[in-house]
Amino acid sequence: MFAELREALEKYLNRDEEFCLQVNKTLDKVIAFDIHSRIKYENQELLEPWQEMSYSFDKPTGFDDVRELFVLDEVLEEIMMVADMTFLQAFYIVQSNEGDGGGSGSSETTELHNTFVDEWIKALTEGLVNELEGLKTIMKSCANRSYASEWAQLFEELGKCTNHRTVRTFAKDIFYKRGYGWLIETFNLDTVYRPSYIDDLPDWVDDSDTTTTTSTV
Repeated sequence: MFAELREALEKYLNRDEEFCLQVNKTLDKVIAFDIHSRIKYENQELLEPWQEMSYSFDKPTGFDDVRELFVLDEVLEEIMMVADMTFLQAFYIVQSNEGDGGGSGSSETTELHNTFVDEWIKALTEGLVNELEGLKTIMKSCANRSYASEWAQLFEELGKCTNHRTVRTFAKDIFYKRGYGWLIETFNLDTVYRPSYIDDLPDWVDDSDTTTTTSTV
């Protein structure tokens, strides 16, 4: 029973290449959506109709914080916090017959199970599928809402950029506040980009948008 739980945890934490690729794809669209939705220009009125469309949608689970998709913290918290007596009372026995259906070659086996362990294994196993689908949903939501804005920024004569946010401010929003740094570190996704200063982001003080006349389209 506990070996099965350990196996489920190991499989959950060691994700495959498909998962890593999906994180890259989702992060790509999240970054594009965030950056393109925050930049302001001299001729902002040419861009606003397309940005207004970008903002008008129901955010899927995990859009503002990707950690909402994942069951790991919840499962680990339950494992650590369940009371000893409550856990002991959750054990139950499963009996089954093995063999030729009741003859001399049949035997009865008894297995010890626990409802908490059953639930944790189920949550981790289902998480492998649900979390991947959740990342795809975030990716599609960002892509569908940012394409028009991105194209407008390419083809409209918007003039100079009138506000500026440092790259660390963007990085803090995405990799810290929205949880993508946690996602990369938790699942050890070596092929997914992480800022070299990721450990400093929790203490990074957000700058205010400042007017500039040096940035161009």
